[in-house]
Amino acid sequence: MSLKLEAVGRETGPVEFSYSWRDVILYALGIGAGNEDLDFVYEGRLKVYPTFAVLPCYPLLLWALETLEGDLTRLLHAGHELVLHRPLPTEGKVYTTGRIAALYDKGKHALAVVEMRSRDAEGRPLFDNTANLLFVGEGGFGGERGPSHREEF
Repeated sequence: MSLKLEAVGRETGPVEFSYSWRDVILYALGIGAGNEDLDFVYEGRLKVYPTFAVLPCYPLLLWALETLEGDLTRLLHAGHELVLHRPLPTEGKVYTTGRIAALYDKGKHALAVVEMRSRDAEGRPLFDNTANLLFVGEGGFGGERGPSHREEF
């Protein structure tokens, strides 16, 4: 196994992410907003798609991957949870901290959990992201198995 078990518990940040109303509109257009989505593309009554809140987390995910030292050719984004504490402002600065919360041994594979907390410039909570990163073939190190979760469809 090449993953660094001692990475669990490490923290980083805050990392600043600045954006303007133009970025919000470009994001909306990039995910397919059309004529029926004017609230997300017209600056006169602009709203922010909730999924915009994943963007400030990318530098922290890269930090986590570098810290864990796993084989990126065997990496899968296994899950993501986004919790919004209030509507996102149409422009501003976001400050995000991150930590590698857990590394679970799933038998053949390993699952890393990365938690990221984002606040506005005044320190008020905006949103939280939790990413589950599956490293294929990196399990079997004898660690905690972690929670079991199965979706019924």
